[in-house]
Parts: sequence; structure tokens; C-alpha cells
Amino acid sequence: MALVDIHGLSHINDQYGQMAGDQLIHQFADELLNMCRRRDQVFRYAGDEFLLLMPITQGPPPVAKRIARIVEQLQQKTPDFAVNLATALLSETKGSGEALNAHH
Repeated sequence: MALVDIHGLSHINDQYGQMAGDQLIHQFADELLNMCRRRDQVFRYAGDEFLLLMPITQGPPPVAKRIARIVEQLQQKTPDFAVNLATALLSETKGSGEALNAHH
């Protein structure tokens, strides 16, 4: 599982306008969906956070690399765009969001 938080969205809203911030959230969500495999699931959580559930097949998916490519792409239009990423195996977190936050 992975928890992705758009870093400083309020600053982006102030700098580029709320509509641009909303478009950025939707574009980021679309890119997350595009990077996922058929069995992966993406959930929007708390406005600017996303939860990804990605079953392990042969090994953990390269989530950090995929998200870094998305961020790089979105920074071309919005240089201030950044995310915080936390990943963990579900077994490591025992279903706890608190434990997930500890696994940066």
C-alpha cells in the first residue's frame, strides 16, 4: 500500500488559483490510475491524499519510480508541484494508517 499526499496544495491554490489546484488534483489522479495495473486500486482520501492498494505479484511494484515520473511531468506546467510518499506492506501496518505514516 502507498499513501501519497500532494505537498503544499494550499500554496499552489494561492499561487495559481483554486481552479488550477483542482485541475492538478484531477490530473494527478488520472496519472495515478494510468500507472496502475488492473488489480491495483486508487482511492482519493482527504482531498489531496491518495491511497493505493497494489497487490504484490512477483515483487513490490516500483511505486516510487512511477510517482516520480508523474511528478516530473506535472512540474513542467506547475513547478511547485511535489508529493510526499509513504509505502508499506499491509502486513507491516496491521491495517493501521498510523503505522503506514511511520514507513516513509
